[in-house]
Amino acid sequence: MLLLNSDAALTPGSLAPMFDAFEKDDRLGIAGAALQYPDGSPQWSGGCFPSMAWLFALTSGLAVFAGALPFYRRFKKPGSPGDGPVDWVTGAAMALRRQVWDDLGPLDEHYRFYGQDLDLCRKTSRAGWKITLITQFVVTHHNGATIGSSTGATGAANPEHLWSDILRFVEINDGPLAAHRARAVMRIGARLRLAALTLSLPFGSHGTREARRARRALYRKATDALKVGNSKLET
Repeated sequence: MLLLNSDAALTPGSLAPMFDAFEKDDRLGIAGAALQYPDGSPQWSGGCFPSMAWLFALTSGLAVFAGALPFYRRFKKPGSPGDGPVDWVTGAAMALRRQVWDDLGPLDEHYRFYGQDLDLCRKTSRAGWKITLITQFVVTHHNGATIGSSTGATGAANPEHLWSDILRFVEINDGPLAAHRARAVMRIGARLRLAALTLSLPFGSHGTREARRARRALYRKATDALKVGNSKLET
């Protein structure tokens, strides 16, 4: 079976390589597509489960800053890491063996918007199934077309939902102690982002300053959602 976002579209001829992969490996549980933007440039399609360093980079904005540096992109190019095993693949275009869905599905509705793909991949891996990316299984994805137009979004993401759901993933899969550490790391990163936005407020045009104020308000709300008892992990 194939899960496909409403803002994603299969490219011609991309299904055959996906079916071939499942036929060749009876332990393949989930296969992810190589996502691309409408202009053909690559998107992140999968990789390793979140580490503490990644959580800090996410909330601090360090990942965005690093990605804008030309020399960084020479060594860490966006897109799929190539054919082969990964920890998780994005739910924007995820093919599953029917037995995996019957045994481990459906998607966990405790998540508000993000994290369901991570969660299902973790369960699948722990059950002994393989997870892989298939570079010839290509899907065009209008990244953030749905969430990006909703209230609380900045760019193509909603930081409050994203940060809370990632923290929820850690607690569900790794337990309260890991979630406590993750929460602390994420809040440190978030405070640094807020400080940087505050320092930048006096600079730029009126429109630029207003946009920064709006972003700061959204990130402050996302930071508050990480407080103990306020991240809705119990829901």
